[in-house]
Amino acid sequence: MTHPVVPRRRRTGVLIADLVVATVLWGLLVLAGGLAMFFAVMYFSASVPGCVARNPCAAREQAENAVVVLSAGVLGGWTVAGVGSAACAVVRRSVWYWPLLGILIASAGTWWGFREVIAAGGFR
Repeated sequence: MTHPVVPRRRRTGVLIADLVVATVLWGLLVLAGGLAMFFAVMYFSASVPGCVARNPCAAREQAENAVVVLSAGVLGGWTVAGVGSAACAVVRRSVWYWPLLGILIASAGTWWGFREVIAAGGFR
């Protein structure tokens, strides 16, 4: 007589640790990404010297593009982390590394956005 195959369950301690670490990393991702986007929207185009209001200025346009780059990086990080976390939660796998990957993507977008605004002449 054969025994039925019982799916292997994860230990409760590992499940709780995964949940706690994922929650902390998600909090860091949302907080840091939100602050970066707020800072970019509020200060990037205002930080470029030599641009007068209502006059087209290449440096201001480059700084505004930096806001788009930074926002795309942060939103991309949030999207990757959200989709990956949801998919792993459905199949009952570890979730903690998805918010960490989202933090790395958001950090890269933030770095690239700051490089763009510095290249435009801002923050000097």
